Amino acid sequence: MKDKGLKEEFYKIVNDFFKYYELRWEIFRLNLVESLAQLYTRVFSIFLVWLIVPIFLMFLFIALALYLGKVWGAYYLGFLAVGGVIFVLGILVLLFRKVLITNPLINALISAFFETERHSEIQKNNYGSKHSSDKKSA
Repeated sequence: MKDKGLKEEFYKIVNDFFKYYELRWEIFRLNLVESLAQLYTRVFSIFLVWLIVPIFLMFLFIALALYLGKVWGAYYLGFLAVGGVIFVLGILVLLFRKVLITNPLINALISAFFETERHSEIQKNNYGSKHSSDKKSA
């Protein structure tokens, strides 16, 4: 009689063990899908910005060159002036690329990583508090 109860208890523990790891695997998969979705949306939005901003700037600079050319009486002077401004801006960006591009990009990646890690930690804490309240009520 005791062997039968012990055997049933053992099978129950083994069954609970497998259910636990199935749930952990499901949580892992859901977290992975969430992280990949966030990564995809960030990459896609950055791609759109890198696509739209240069086109916008190109039209803006062309309009400025045409306006300056009309004011100065020769379109080539407007285009030369705008070309010179773009050249100077390019040199400045090249000189200050670490401050303007590298550091903000690194900070954004670090904050995104720790935000995801913090979100996972909050989920673990919420799951733990729900789980512990379930034990109290049982």
